Amino acid sequence: MPKEFFVLDRSDIGANIDGFISEQLDNADELINTVKSWRITRLKDKHGVECRSTSIEGSKWHVRISKHDSPSYSKFKDVLLHDHTSHEANYIKAIKSHSLVEYINPQAQVFRIAYSMPPGINTRDFTPLIITHDDKQLKQFFVISIATNHPDAPPDPSGKVVRAHYTSIERVRELQDGVVEWITATTSTAAGYLPDGLTNAMLPGELAKDVPSFLNYCKE
Repeated sequence: MPKEFFVLDRSDIGANIDGFISEQLDNADELINTVKSWRITRLKDKHGVECRSTSIEGSKWHVRISKHDSPSYSKFKDVLLHDHTSHEANYIKAIKSHSLVEYINPQAQVFRIAYSMPPGINTRDFTPLIITHDDKQLKQFFVISIATNHPDAPPDPSGKVVRAHYTSIERVRELQDGVVEWITATTSTAAGYLPDGLTNAMLPGELAKDVPSFLNYCKE
């Protein structure tokens, strides 16, 4: 992991996209396998969501962990793995808009996603590279979002929309008893005048509330 918050440049991906994706998946799997030892920041709520955090070489990471009897694993795949960003915009109310910046291959695309903020704070936008991977043998899938600078999506020159960055790793897997485990780990910087300390204080609650929003969306 980098010593400071890391933002990828599009040129860093290189021509060997398959090799790049494989490396990111290995890194994601290694990190996700450590999260249950992180410090608890939010006890399990009525939806069974627990939050934890840790610092990794200068970056503050937060994670939420939950297990679900429903919806089914196949439904999780339909909503989180396939057309991930389009579905996410339907259940995360803060997302104002999203657009495809670059289609690299079926597993990797760059999006621009804009989020509304509380009154008095400028809209934030992000340009993550989103990588998806379906491991049918292990009955699990990954959605990895990597903070990326892309020449086709420069920051708003007026400053009315502030470019921020986040990196996240989602792993969803079906356990032996049919229960679905959903883990989301993230690190971010809000940029502008928002201190990272405030962002980190808010993140456990923000992460946790996405779960009931997702569950309600799956019932529609």
